[in-house]
Amino acid sequence: MRTHLDDPMQPYAHELAAQWAARGRINVKVQCPLCSSTRRKSSERCLSITVKEGKLLYHCHHCDARGACPLDEQVHAYDRDEGPQELPPIDMDEYGYPHSSHASMQWLLGRLPDEVVRYVRQHMVDEGLTLKHAFAFDRRGNIVFPMTRRDGTIVNVQTRTVPDKRFFMMSGRPITFYLGCLMGRHKTIVITEGQIDALSVMYAVRRADMDVVSLPNGAANLRFDPDAWAFVAQHYDKVIIATDADAPGREAAQAIARRIGFHKCLTVNWPDGCKDANDVLIKHGADMLASLVANATPNPVEGVLTVNAMISHITDRMTTWPDHQRARTGMGTFDDMITFARGEVVIITGIPGHGKSTFIDQVAVGLARHNGWHGAFLSFEKYDHAMHALELAEKYISKPMIGTWSKEWEELHDPSERASTTEVEQALAFVDDHFVFFDVTSEHAVYMIEDIYDKLLDVHVAHNVDFFVLDNLSFVSSKERDENKSVKTIINKLLLFAQRYNMCIFVVAHPRKPPVGFPDNYIPKGYNISGTADIFNKAHIGLTVYREPESGLTTVYKWKQRDRFSGNRNIEQVTFAFVKETCSFVEVKDDDMVQVDW
Repeated sequence: MRTHLDDPMQPYAHELAAQWAARGRINVKVQCPLCSSTRRKSSERCLSITVKEGKLLYHCHHCDARGACPLDEQVHAYDRDEGPQELPPIDMDEYGYPHSSHASMQWLLGRLPDEVVRYVRQHMVDEGLTLKHAFAFDRRGNIVFPMTRRDGTIVNVQTRTVPDKRFFMMSGRPITFYLGCLMGRHKTIVITEGQIDALSVMYAVRRADMDVVSLPNGAANLRFDPDAWAFVAQHYDKVIIATDADAPGREAAQAIARRIGFHKCLTVNWPDGCKDANDVLIKHGADMLASLVANATPNPVEGVLTVNAMISHITDRMTTWPDHQRARTGMGTFDDMITFARGEVVIITGIPGHGKSTFIDQVAVGLARHNGWHGAFLSFEKYDHAMHALELAEKYISKPMIGTWSKEWEELHDPSERASTTEVEQALAFVDDHFVFFDVTSEHAVYMIEDIYDKLLDVHVAHNVDFFVLDNLSFVSSKERDENKSVKTIINKLLLFAQRYNMCIFVVAHPRKPPVGFPDNYIPKGYNISGTADIFNKAHIGLTVYREPESGLTTVYKWKQRDRFSGNRNIEQVTFAFVKETCSFVEVKDDDMVQVDW
């Protein structure tokens, strides 16, 4: 008889349960310890895990390992029924400092001169902390950089091996800024890409009123600790970005500025031959590094730009084909007709009931799936947010989910037609990872454009969203009493937000009632939208969703395309068939349906 001791996953059960608890979700996907190391796609998260009734339930979608491993009481305490709990802080007493001749210490001193290390030690003591809040060493001699919250709590550590330069963190634990324990001392903060760079800058600007932190895991991941990002955005008057002088570093700098706001961010420009702050410290000294930080280039002031200030962006435009900077949806010919980019306002109109909201949902799923974009919905049309989330999930897996586990559905259909439990988990995890919803049913619901602007900024800082869907415009008002002026104010506010925070904004807008005598096949365009001509004039992209009354097919018309690179101007319409079971659209060509390229 097989026992839990024979379960191959049992040795990993508690670590996996800790990862599940740290994420605080019912179902989590992670790498499989049984098969991931042997796979070509070793980083793919193929193992679904959840904790229930004191057991780790798991299923690998690659090697098909599945089972239930018992957990001890400590991990059982993280059961979802009791809600996610905070993991205990890390005890740094087990970490120490090797002899100065040790390889790791020699590596560190080769990058941080002795006077830098002495300063960091004294500075930590002055702040009521210890040197271990800056760095320490594990028993194998690897360098350990702790990630700390503002109260000094250490929530994770990044370990760097010497000499092979491998980085890894403790799994299942949250991450935050390196040197986060020093945040809030001043009103200016410097954000670097690496820990050694942060310590280099800390020493160089020791006479200036600046806080210094580092991204916890380089330029690749900025989606961590929303509370810490919110504090940076709200507390600091000036944010100096000192990421590396390579493509990932420049992309990270842009992402940070988008999240915090370009108006308060400055960028450090490194001299030739230096890729980061530590390079400057070693090659040119602390005084030059301090000067570079102090003379960081500001972002546009009062709407004035110079070529020199834009030179890195100009270089990027010259070296990157414009088409590659735009996002696709995977919807066949529709992608040939139009693509999307951050900083644009897209207007979608159409006769009520013709499927505008459903179509923009499919666009949102495509942007998330194919480009990794994250979105926020303010949908007054789809006020049942749970139903809205399920509709997005159905589009993701192209299978019905709503009502499919009811007795009524099972009496009419074969169970194989519905999404499996695994597919349901995957689809809901996808929606949870990529979308957030403004609650229009709560006391915190917002209808004034000024309030929406502020709320959207909070959401952007907390969740780093790439696009926003407003559905629809008729529910939103402004302080202007005149309707035309009100709509103009709303569009201007949305356009300003899109360009300031580099976000793509989709606005669903109803057309005016057609005049008497218009034909039955009336197809509204930009100038037919209720409100003002500014809606047409200021939109970057304009689309109309129209359902043919006889065939039932849905045609999407393009009536505005400002950017010549955003799509083929010769394609002005694409026809789709509506699949009722999954509430999605499939392209139709020559009366034949073309499967969406998911």
